[in-house]
Amino acid sequence: KPATIRRMPVLVGAVVILATAIGVGIWQFYMHRPSVEPASVEKMAYPLPDKPSIAVLPFANLSVNSEQEYFCDGITDQIITTLSIIPRLFVIARNSTFTYKGKAVKVQQVAEELGVRYVLEGSVQRSEERIRILVQLIDATTGHHLWSERYDRDLKDLFALQDEIAMEIMTTLQVKLTEGEYARVLAGGTSNLQAMESFWRAEERFFRFSKEDNAETRRWVEKAIELDPNFAGAWALEGYTHITDVNLGFSKSPIQSIKRADECAQKAIALDDSNAKAYSLLGRLC
Repeated sequence: KPATIRRMPVLVGAVVILATAIGVGIWQFYMHRPSVEPASVEKMAYPLPDKPSIAVLPFANLSVNSEQEYFCDGITDQIITTLSIIPRLFVIARNSTFTYKGKAVKVQQVAEELGVRYVLEGSVQRSEERIRILVQLIDATTGHHLWSERYDRDLKDLFALQDEIAMEIMTTLQVKLTEGEYARVLAGGTSNLQAMESFWRAEERFFRFSKEDNAETRRWVEKAIELDPNFAGAWALEGYTHITDVNLGFSKSPIQSIKRADECAQKAIALDDSNAKAYSLLGRLC
């Protein structure tokens, strides 16, 4: 009897491991099998862009109150606007995707008519002072669900909530479709959506390496810092604009530019001592 009791934790552990393995196996099976009919690239109305392309369908209102339509449209608008500023992502405009509002449409049809690989769809359900938002990302060319998430939030500030959800979705899609985990690191530097938008606009300009674009980069990144002074990634990028001025001969005072770049790097590290971009900047300065 004591031996049986001693064996019980081992047996329970084995059962838990087996159940977990079965659960993971089932999840992987469903995540990697076509859940919708794949779209045909040959039938698409437009050629697929050379970067990840996505259409955000109008979110469905699952609330009893039809007045919640405005919130559904608002969250969809915010997501489209936020995704559209990511340089490495091709996003279909609102006017095109909202033609599907209120219609039972297949992901395959949307992809073929708009010429996109990915489709994001979701729903909103409100109950008193709580709201639930369901989102899923589908690769239309394979029919696979790539990602899904549920957001349960208190209804305190609708506009702040829209920003929060849009920010989380933007970060996730960047990780899934473009920069990988680098995007999550950057987004972790700020919770301010407008600051993040300004940062991406700045970074897009930065890689053009012209005097005008470098100046425009600094203007956008200074705006990001103004919106969130604790955004370490923005401080590091500002530093890079000053060292670029020196490297490409744009600076009227190289010594002052180098000094300012060093100040930006030190500020970024003070805010986030794991910021790789700031350490890379210090290396260039040295």
